[in-house]
Amino acid sequence: MIYLENFKIAISSLWAHKVRAVLTVLGTLIGVFAVVMIIAITTGLKDDIRGMIVSLGGDVLDVVPAQMEGFQPARMMANFEKEEVAALKEQSHLFAHITEVYEFAGKFEYQSEKMSGFGIGIEPSYFEIRGKEAAAGRLFSNLEQNGVERVVVIGTGVAEKLFGSYQESLGKTIKVSGTELEVVGVLEEEGFKMGGFDINDSVYVPSSTADEVFEAKLSEVFIKAHSEEEVAQTAKEIEEILNEARGEGEFSVLVQEDMLKIVDRVTGLVSAALAGLASISLLVGGIGIMNIMLVSVTERTKEIGIRRAVGADGRHILIQFLTEAVVLSLLGGVMGLLLVSAVSVALNKYTEVPSLVNWQTVLGAVGFSVIVGVIFGTAPALRASRLDPIEALQYG
Repeated sequence: MIYLENFKIAISSLWAHKVRAVLTVLGTLIGVFAVVMIIAITTGLKDDIRGMIVSLGGDVLDVVPAQMEGFQPARMMANFEKEEVAALKEQSHLFAHITEVYEFAGKFEYQSEKMSGFGIGIEPSYFEIRGKEAAAGRLFSNLEQNGVERVVVIGTGVAEKLFGSYQESLGKTIKVSGTELEVVGVLEEEGFKMGGFDINDSVYVPSSTADEVFEAKLSEVFIKAHSEEEVAQTAKEIEEILNEARGEGEFSVLVQEDMLKIVDRVTGLVSAALAGLASISLLVGGIGIMNIMLVSVTERTKEIGIRRAVGADGRHILIQFLTEAVVLSLLGGVMGLLLVSAVSVALNKYTEVPSLVNWQTVLGAVGFSVIVGVIFGTAPALRASRLDPIEALQYG
């Protein structure tokens, strides 16, 4: 009952100084918004990437030309030699499908329309591994792959931006980084988008064309095992072949579980680093609470003296002022969460930036708000509880 009474007194005190209370709450609101918004965006991003990895299937292995123990930017600079991948194709007997993956940045043009995107050189088996089909037209064939044909399958984003529709693009010739390619098909839409990057703004060419025409780097190899039960055995065979062809420690064979762990680790590190920087604003908000509570203690010195005179002890005064500090911080936290929810809805609806606010984040934000109130409200509350009753009554 005493806590309810303290809460009512805290609300009355804040209501009596509305402008001051709003400005104080604003500091906590901004801090909570910054921290929670960063966590929501990185959580949404992580879920998107995890979904893409899971969609590959548990029987798909990703072979990359660098060690992936931890976040290593050097992986972006590494590439396979064609002889190393040739050794895999010739010596391995356990995979169902294998495809080289070449990557290159490109500019796509059709008449007056231009855009930038991502070029991916692949073998036809890539579509089998990814379980992808054409939304219009067809996918290129092994014959075109072997003949280094200048054909291209474009993403839905490319089709819409250059031609306005899927059907309009078929049979047309587009320029990819200055090279003319015939559009034979449009790949069905993919769900993965990350910030300004949309996988649908990519074009797919035969790996032989990517190698010989665009001189792209061989950056990855996708392998599909016969079944999920054979994944471990397939991975072991791949490692043995590449250890001999490339050297130990110069590559990584990633199964679905490995890829998910890397995503969790990288997004966790990024989220923690950004949230740590954003929490500085929470510190500023906490200092604001401490400052305003110290002012409140000074203004209400005589009130404290009267309360002490009618029987309230130091503990009651301590709890009263601590309650006010927590209420201030909690109001900021709740308002910050409401703002995060509104911004998250807007981001998901009108932009390609993923944002996910889950209940763990909500509870964490509320709990953190209470902790900020307790930490920064303790000093003013202790000061109020230790005031001498007689001196307090004579104050002013």
